[in-house]
Amino acid sequence: LTEAELGEYKIKFPKAFTDPIKNVELPQKSVIKFWRNKAGKVSNFGYWYSGSLMTVQPNLGWSKDEMWSATDNYRKQFPVAEGWRTRTQMEAKVQGFVFIFDGHRRTRYEATMQWYNTMVAKFAAYGNPAVTAFGQRACNSIQRRAGNQVVNSKIQGGCATLAKRSIKRLDDLIDTEGWDAFFCLPIHDELIFSVRYDQALDFADKILSVMCNHPDLVSWLRLDGTISIGRTLEPYDAKVAPKGQIELNEAPMIEGVLSPETFDQNL
Repeated sequence: LTEAELGEYKIKFPKAFTDPIKNVELPQKSVIKFWRNKAGKVSNFGYWYSGSLMTVQPNLGWSKDEMWSATDNYRKQFPVAEGWRTRTQMEAKVQGFVFIFDGHRRTRYEATMQWYNTMVAKFAAYGNPAVTAFGQRACNSIQRRAGNQVVNSKIQGGCATLAKRSIKRLDDLIDTEGWDAFFCLPIHDELIFSVRYDQALDFADKILSVMCNHPDLVSWLRLDGTISIGRTLEPYDAKVAPKGQIELNEAPMIEGVLSPETFDQNL
């Protein structure tokens, strides 16, 4: 942006250029990354596993009412996904389990009304209104958590299947195609491979083509992935980790290696 354009944006969207906790102005190059990391990524991860934006609340200094208002706005942005989330929870509420797309079943009896009514009755049997109220509150919390857990099981449980099948297919390709590479380990949603340096870029394309292509399991959703390359598992830092991982989809600033125009761009 030119200085004039930047000035117009700051007047029109002053909150976008301010850290809401520290109450300081954000540098222009940090604005997108700040909001993506503090709000975007946290929202996209937290909401689908909890049904709220509580994990975003402390990052942005929201009150409880502001958090729930933002949660309602977030839901409205993704009606198809929200419909899937609530249907998944209802599925567990009716039958006590859900199926992951690979055929595995995840049981959560606590999600059913049968479990809820049985447990609340145990507290009510004491004949003490305070104990009954406590039981209802505890059972509501446990049942809400069970509903979130079945959503998580379909998302992360399904991704685990995709990761394991990708590892097997890539391991087979290494043998059949003669790559000088081997699989090291998974780290949450990342697959770590050791690859000879002069084959790294070509093998990176092979990794993406395999990881993002599982039509036998997922044919209704576009799968996506990113590649990082480095001598160590640390994120690249010019001083702390000069041989750390460079994200090829979000280029870092490396003086003398990458031009400033490639910063945060897809390489």
